[in-house]
Amino acid sequence: MDEQELDTRELDEAQRQEKLQALDAKLAQIQELLQRMENLAQLASRPECTPPRRARLQGEFHRLKGEIDQVADSLWML
Repeated sequence: MDEQELDTRELDEAQRQEKLQALDAKLAQIQELLQRMENLAQLASRPECTPPRRARLQGEFHRLKGEIDQVADSLWML
């Protein structure tokens, strides 16, 4: 294997590592959003949660779902 092939392999490995780090960051972002969604669902399920508050929580839940969709769509661009 010559020096140019070694340089190319090292570059390829560095690019793979960068991509894995970017994917890891995106997955961590999705995990945070899912945790918030779980918290919203728990709040909405409480008996003392009023219908207007439940509607606000549901609105935030759907907004977070949209954010997850955006993050998931961005994974294809990596």
